[in-house]
Amino acid sequence: MQSTSVRAFKALTSKIHPQLPLNARESQQLLGLLTTSFRQHLDREYPATQLRDNQNAVRDGRGQPITPSDAIAHRSSHSTANHHLESILTNPMFATKPMRRSGSTSRAEPAHTHNMRLRHVIGDPLQWFEEKVAGGTASIVSATLCLESLRAPAYRDLNAGTRVLALLKSVGLHKSEAFYKHQPFLQALAFVLVADGQQQLLWSMLNVDPTSVLETTLLDRQDVSRWKAYLLKHFVRAELNHPQGQDHAIALILAASSSGSFSVREVNLAVNVFTKHIYSYPFAGSVKDFDTLLSLAKQWSTELNNLNHARLALRHPHQPSPQPALDYLQKIHLSPEAVREMQKTRRQSLVQLSLDAARLLLAQGRVEDGAWVLEFAQNNFSEELDLSSETRNVTTSSDKGRENELNNLRLLDGLALD
Repeated sequence: MQSTSVRAFKALTSKIHPQLPLNARESQQLLGLLTTSFRQHLDREYPATQLRDNQNAVRDGRGQPITPSDAIAHRSSHSTANHHLESILTNPMFATKPMRRSGSTSRAEPAHTHNMRLRHVIGDPLQWFEEKVAGGTASIVSATLCLESLRAPAYRDLNAGTRVLALLKSVGLHKSEAFYKHQPFLQALAFVLVADGQQQLLWSMLNVDPTSVLETTLLDRQDVSRWKAYLLKHFVRAELNHPQGQDHAIALILAASSSGSFSVREVNLAVNVFTKHIYSYPFAGSVKDFDTLLSLAKQWSTELNNLNHARLALRHPHQPSPQPALDYLQKIHLSPEAVREMQKTRRQSLVQLSLDAARLLLAQGRVEDGAWVLEFAQNNFSEELDLSSETRNVTTSSDKGRENELNNLRLLDGLALD
């Protein structure tokens, strides 16, 4: 009775869990079924392209051409599988052994351990960031710290920026919101890539299809536009830090404006960086390119670009002109409330523009226009010009004329802003 129950139980379990094949023939059959199933799965996941002609035919180990059906199976089940497994095994997360965390996470890190980590970042920033990636703790902030450390001349010609980008892509951080919005990261990335001679990589990033970015991120079109504007701005700024940077920067701006991939608003920030630069470092590049940029700036009718056009005209290497600056200042209407609410950098820009325009107008003998510009600066930006209260409160008309003349001389002699 007991043996009958045992046999019945074994029969039931064999139906639920069939016994594994024990002989070679059954094992080979199972292997064949698994192989076929795996190949069909690969064909669905990685569809292979048909062979176009016999010249490009895949050949077997004996040199004989493989038929299209065999080639598809060969390429999908062998080459594609190898490529897929290789991409997994070479992922940076498996390339570096993550650092172990000892003790409770709530305890503060000892000072000597923190100092050792800091020295590690400075000494080998790439290895430090690779360990961050391997440990699953990498972020755009840590990538920024790595890139800023890589700005030192000792790390030039290492393709460091390209390697950091590859690490970010390996863990999907290139699709994060911070990748597009964290300005310190964009600035450090642009600097390192330009220093490594990887301008083409930056340019390809800027010319990416916005639709593809929208599909792979949570950004909207305004975010993508803002990202392009900031990255182009940092690209231009990075070029200006190197020899012949003025020529490279102006060529980059002209390429962006003529490519059809950038709006005027996206290019304006880069032009603004360039015009600020030539205030400190007079332009010594191609006059033809400068004239082209000046002509483009005149066509763009945005408020910021009207300011940039006036600045460029004042800083022309051969024929500086104060007229665009005079026109700009005469068109803007500034109330005391508007001046108070204006950003400091904006106020300083207008003061600098006024002083430079007045100086050039007086040098050309246009005394009346020059006096008007100086009066405009005095009335609106007395705080930036540091005029005394006695100077501002003149009672008689004769005294007022004399004081204005003295103020104009002071402004021209010693109050130009850097």
